[in-house]
Amino acid sequence: MSGRPVVVIGLDGFDPVLARQWMMSGDLPHLRSLADSGAFIPLKSTLPPFTVPAWSSFLTGVDPGRHGMTDFTIRHPGTCDTNGNLSILGDYGVTFINSTFRKSPTVFRRLSDRGGRVCAMGFPTTYPPEPVNGILIAGFDSPLAVTADRSFCYPPGIWDELKSRVHPYTLAGIQELHTGRRWHLSAARRILDTIAQRTAIASYLMQKESWDLFAVVFGESDTASHHFWAAQDPGSPRHKAFTRTYGSALSGYLRSVYTALDVAVGELASRAGRLMIVSDHGSGGTGIHRVSLNRILAEAGLFRYLPGGALPVRQLARVLPFRFGQWLFRHAPGHWINHIEGRSRLRHAHLPACEAFSDESNTCPSVWIHDQRFPAGRSLTARDRESVRQHIIDALRSATHPETGDPVIDAVHRREDIYPDSSIPGIPDLIVEP
Repeated sequence: MSGRPVVVIGLDGFDPVLARQWMMSGDLPHLRSLADSGAFIPLKSTLPPFTVPAWSSFLTGVDPGRHGMTDFTIRHPGTCDTNGNLSILGDYGVTFINSTFRKSPTVFRRLSDRGGRVCAMGFPTTYPPEPVNGILIAGFDSPLAVTADRSFCYPPGIWDELKSRVHPYTLAGIQELHTGRRWHLSAARRILDTIAQRTAIASYLMQKESWDLFAVVFGESDTASHHFWAAQDPGSPRHKAFTRTYGSALSGYLRSVYTALDVAVGELASRAGRLMIVSDHGSGGTGIHRVSLNRILAEAGLFRYLPGGALPVRQLARVLPFRFGQWLFRHAPGHWINHIEGRSRLRHAHLPACEAFSDESNTCPSVWIHDQRFPAGRSLTARDRESVRQHIIDALRSATHPETGDPVIDAVHRREDIYPDSSIPGIPDLIVEP
């Protein structure tokens, strides 16, 4: 290379508390050195603090209300019959999104349009890859994604080049749906292998030519936190069950993942001109209780249940071989998948008796209010709608844990308060912070 590029290294789900702790203990020497010579600043993520909206906001410089990506799906309105039944095509349905749904241009597009040379790899929400002045290798394209293929690369020929000269490009490296008794041991090996492989690919691409911007995301810190946090956290309610199965074998595993990422940062940072290391959100332990937003709405008289219904796509995928589930998600007619997911999310809702409902998404906890978009429920005037919205806010804020009496909701946000410039209809009325 004749010059040194601006380098962005993304560490998905990289927790600032753990990072500082292990930087101070000497486990992350490269990050410690960079922090000492530059800056280490914990920042708030987007609302919701989740991969899809957060990385899209980083790539575009605007909030989710302007780029329009708040979850794996967007909800669209529809019609129903006089009895309040949804049509067979899935009104009140959802559509799984991809990069083509983003309403604002990415930094890769802006720089390319100005003649800059760009190489980017692994950013979520970039599939299918947009044509850039350089190379773009997309990150995961769905909640079921494990493997990649040539369609993830622009230009497509870079797929074959990496496969023959470095290593085949992969996404998560592991499947996360079928997690049996000894799954964590094999997953632990694969996660560390994937970090090494992605580092090798990034080093190869970085030296391929003189880039203006080189950017790469490592998702392994997020994956490891989801599955191994309980091993290293004695305060986790899942810790005892984890140690009964594995003993202390994996108690230091999450630190080893952070250490491996520190090595990757050191290798890539040595070739950088200006350097930025960023994350989309932090991490934390998982509890053993579930908060049902629709149950809270029902207790407030705003939602009514029906029994039965189809399984959501991600639950359905758990009963299928994961490679078949991934293939089905990518190659089955899109309206099938969207229809299954859309109907399943409201499978317990008696819509004509509901004034509001929640998808109960664990990635974007939120509430929708019935209005002209959703005519199956009670028709509300503007004044009634605001009264209902305040009723929902009060109900959510007052919800408590049945055993401890502690609040289960930290905050409830009106969409216009956090997305004041939004004109995109597919964003929930209320965003909830558990």
